[in-house]
Amino acid sequence: MIELRHVSKIFHLQKPVVALDNVNLAIEAGEMVAVMGSSGSGKSTLLNLMGGLDRPSQGQVLLGGHDLTTLRDDALTELRREKIGFVFQFFNLIATLTALQNVALPFLLRGLARGKSEQKALALLELVGLSGRSAHLPDELSGGEQQRVAIARALAFYPPVLLADEPTGNLDSHTGIEILTLLRQVREQFRATVVLVTHDPAAAAHCERVLHLKDGRLLSDSNRKF
Repeated sequence: MIELRHVSKIFHLQKPVVALDNVNLAIEAGEMVAVMGSSGSGKSTLLNLMGGLDRPSQGQVLLGGHDLTTLRDDALTELRREKIGFVFQFFNLIATLTALQNVALPFLLRGLARGKSEQKALALLELVGLSGRSAHLPDELSGGEQQRVAIARALAFYPPVLLADEPTGNLDSHTGIEILTLLRQVREQFRATVVLVTHDPAAAAHCERVLHLKDGRLLSDSNRKF
C-alpha cells in the first residue's frame, strides 16, 4: 500500500538539514505500523511524505501504486482526499463548529447537500461512540472526545490509509488507550492501513510492527504478531 524507495528529505535553512536519509520501506495493505524516534528523528517528515503533504528531495513515494512524486498538485490533492485520512495530536477541529458540523465539513466541501452530509457525519460519530455529543462545540468536549471527532472526520470517505501523528500525545494514559483501541477497531472493520507516529512505547505496543528512526535513518523494523 505504501512504499518509499531511497527517499531523502533535505530542508534548506541557514544550512542544509537532512530530515530523512535514504529511507527504504514497504507497508502492506491492512498493516498497523508505529513509527518511533526522538524529537527531530524524522518521524513527522516521514508521515508528511507518506500523506503527500510534502515531497521528497530524492527518491519515490508510492501509495496504492501511485507515485506521489510525479503527481501534479491538483491530482495529489484529489488522491489525499480519496485515499488518506489524517489524525493529528492537536485535533485541528474548528472551534466554532459543533462535532457534527466538523465531521460533515469534508462532505460539504465535496458538494454534498447539507442534509446528506449531516446524515453521513452522524453515522461516523455513532461509529466512534459520540452520537450523543453531536451538538457540542469542541471546547465542550474532553480531549478524548475531541480526538474521536477528529477520527470520525478522518474517516469521512472511508480512506484505505489512516495516518496519525501523535494521536495520544495530549491525552492521559487511560484515554490514550481508548483512542488506540478505536484505531485498531477502525483498522479491523475497514481493513485500513494505519501508520502511527509516536514517542510512546505503550502506544507502539498496540501496533503489529514498529519502525525506529534516528537522525533521519531507519534503524530497525520489528514485527509483532497478535
